[in-house]
Amino acid sequence: MDEEMHPRAKGSCDPGWAEEAVAIFNAVLARHGVTLTEVHEALLQHGLDITYKALSTKVNRGTFPFAFFLEVMDAIGVKVVRLSDKAEEEPRRKSKSENP
Repeated sequence: MDEEMHPRAKGSCDPGWAEEAVAIFNAVLARHGVTLTEVHEALLQHGLDITYKALSTKVNRGTFPFAFFLEVMDAIGVKVVRLSDKAEEEPRRKSKSENP
């Protein structure tokens, strides 16, 4: 079936953005030398009751709220996040609904 005939559910994002969220999240961890296990430990110390499996699922799905991303960054001590190292080279990806 044609995806354009069936709009996304209210509040859901284009899957391309979820993939981008996972890539950015993982890039930030890599830049700062932080593992997902260390993120889990930091979140527990931060007062967030989450299992490692739930954290891993949430991150890999890429549909976590931005507030969660901010909480993770605070828990691991990241103050500045760069969305792309190639901002000049790659324009923002268009969602399917923006394509003519």
